[in-house]
Amino acid sequence: MPCRQGTPIDACSGLFKSKTLGRVFTVNPRQTECFYLRLLLVNVTGSLSFQDIRKENGQQYPTYKDTCLALRLLGDDSHWDCMLN
Repeated sequence: MPCRQGTPIDACSGLFKSKTLGRVFTVNPRQTECFYLRLLLVNVTGSLSFQDIRKENGQQYPTYKDTCLALRLLGDDSHWDCMLN
């Protein structure tokens, strides 16, 4: 049985709209921009381009990392600093 591809998108031939993400491979955090892009792909819905995924509340961020920070998808070590103080 072939995989269901979703419904065709009129504006882009060969692209199909679906409610599921087919396959996202793991990325080593040392590959920083690829890692942050993967993080956004898993957590952000409705983006239509690589530029569109870097927008949050109407603001365009220069990097995927900045967008992840704005969306609070990344943590920091401040809790460790507080504990050690």
